[in-house]
Amino acid sequence: MRLGFFLLFVFFLEVMAEESRLKMGVETSAKTEMELYREILNREVATRQDLYDLLAMQFLEFEKEGGPQKRNKALAARGITLEEDTAQPVSRGEVARALLEAYDFEKGWLFWLTRWEFYAMRDIQQLGIMEDKYTFHQKLTGRQLVAILTKAQEAKERQDKWQK
Repeated sequence: MRLGFFLLFVFFLEVMAEESRLKMGVETSAKTEMELYREILNREVATRQDLYDLLAMQFLEFEKEGGPQKRNKALAARGITLEEDTAQPVSRGEVARALLEAYDFEKGWLFWLTRWEFYAMRDIQQLGIMEDKYTFHQKLTGRQLVAILTKAQEAKERQDKWQK
């Protein structure tokens, strides 16, 4: 009986310690791709790191690279512009710019000239990946981010099929 209470007490302490680590932002263990994907889906506000992790998943570099920093370096090597503060909420304009760079979609003249997120958003809207009723500075939920990246992947597959 005492052993049962002791084990229950130890379990309770471990749960409390895990919650305090999560509140402080300490990474407790390496997450699998699916665990992270589910977490991103349920987020109220998606972060820049969520965008980078989803791109790494789509390019099959998530498991290959160790942690977030290594995955981000691999994405930067692909020519994707990364922001330093990855904990900040991601905007539609940042997602649009990353998609243009990641999938090598046709870029408009004004984006090519200025590299502004406003023009990246226009180009992505013309491709039908994002709707016209949104602006480039709006923040995204995790579900919206996943939906946009899924549409981008489908658009890239259509483009590749058409070019064959």
